[in-house]
Amino acid sequence: MAVEMAALGHSITFYCKKSATLYREIDGLSYCLINGYARTGHLFFDLFFDFIYTVKAISRLKKCDVMVLNTFWSPFLCPLFKRKYGISVYNVARYPKGQFRYMKCIDRLSCVSADVARAVVVQAPSLRNRVKVINNPVDVHSFPFQANTNTTSPCRICFTGRIHQEKGIDILVKACNSLEEKGYTIELSIIGARDTARGGGGEAYIDELNRLVKGYPVRWIDPIANAAELAKEISKCDVYCYPSVAEQGETFGVAPLEAMAVGCPTVVSALNCFTDFIEDGVTGLVFNHRGQDAYLRLAEKIEWLILHPEARASISQEGSRVAHERFNTEYIAAQYLEDFHQLLQEHCS
Repeated sequence: MAVEMAALGHSITFYCKKSATLYREIDGLSYCLINGYARTGHLFFDLFFDFIYTVKAISRLKKCDVMVLNTFWSPFLCPLFKRKYGISVYNVARYPKGQFRYMKCIDRLSCVSADVARAVVVQAPSLRNRVKVINNPVDVHSFPFQANTNTTSPCRICFTGRIHQEKGIDILVKACNSLEEKGYTIELSIIGARDTARGGGGEAYIDELNRLVKGYPVRWIDPIANAAELAKEISKCDVYCYPSVAEQGETFGVAPLEAMAVGCPTVVSALNCFTDFIEDGVTGLVFNHRGQDAYLRLAEKIEWLILHPEARASISQEGSRVAHERFNTEYIAAQYLEDFHQLLQEHCS
């Protein structure tokens, strides 16, 4: 989004760790590199080091119109540096845990989904007027629509994301077992980080999933950093499934939106965060992930897509259209800029 904003003549500075690996040399973008700290795995120490990092970052802040925040301590420390910025915007990309009632000095709580916004308002009713929903974008240029014309077996099913218990991958494996038992030929691709260092469930969880698999081939694929390559891999599949069970962990769901963008019919769990872009039966399918028989309900959705190729094609096209029209980077960046301008006008009046 910064690239889009810079193209419109705005100047953007990132205050980021020196260990960061991706810097784009583009007119309008600059970087202030700061010594950071690795996560310790202990909440107290992580918060302590985040405090030090945030103090250093805000201390080096040059005078600006808009300061966008996303560290834990920045909303509490920024009032001490009020002379350096016009308005403050906190990007709420994680599920709130009660801290927002203390963020009374922040001008905008920009939430990535309506579900997150509702949770913030419940926890901090007095800040209702400062809450606004601006969704995460998808890079539609890297995830172009790619029509899948496969009409034969096997049915290729795909998941992308962290291979962790909260993603409900065991439900997906059991659903594939059920389909295999009914006579369908299945291939399952699971793409993402497996090790705990990168947020996966570790080898014990992978072993558990492998023990659940009954007969059909499973492709374990390491995370694909290149967006275009990931899109190409997703486009090979007939059905994309994202069966997350993280009731207060998922905040938006970029991964299923990327699958929709390339035209892969997408099935998600019934978490509220997906309602921003999934309309059941129109742009994707939704299954009830709650209860021991959740895998049967997921299997029913996948089977329905297999048995109804015309509906599958319609969902593929409509899902891709919504992803490209409503969630492209240019459109989301424009929403941010419009909100920034409105806040600055209110600030100056």
